[in-house]
Amino acid sequence: MCSQAFVDMRKRNNKCADCGSIKKGASQYYCRECTNLKYKESGHLKQWLSRVKYRYNISEEEAIELYDKNNCEICQIEFSNDISQKQRCVDHDHKTDEVRGVLCRNCNSALGLFKDSALIMNKAIKYLNR
Repeated sequence: MCSQAFVDMRKRNNKCADCGSIKKGASQYYCRECTNLKYKESGHLKQWLSRVKYRYNISEEEAIELYDKNNCEICQIEFSNDISQKQRCVDHDHKTDEVRGVLCRNCNSALGLFKDSALIMNKAIKYLNR
């Protein structure tokens, strides 16, 4: 009986608090569109754009283009604006500071741990395939 009550509760709370559309997951309060809108309205987007433009010496249009990417370019995981979820990281060449793309934190960290070396990564792939 308790499990049925839990299932019923999740069904009732299955809608976005703003627009009423069905959410993707039970733990989310807003749908993706409303979350993005709230993020843009809150000023966090301005902070992100400002930081990225300054750090990588790129135009606002280039920074917006990076922000508009919804998935990691390596693992294809979907980004979230929720700070506890998958966030977008700007990937860049550490020698030239040239921006390569947008990755999730895990993929960006992995490239850094492999020292951005294709040779080391290929050795790791061979090791995994043994």
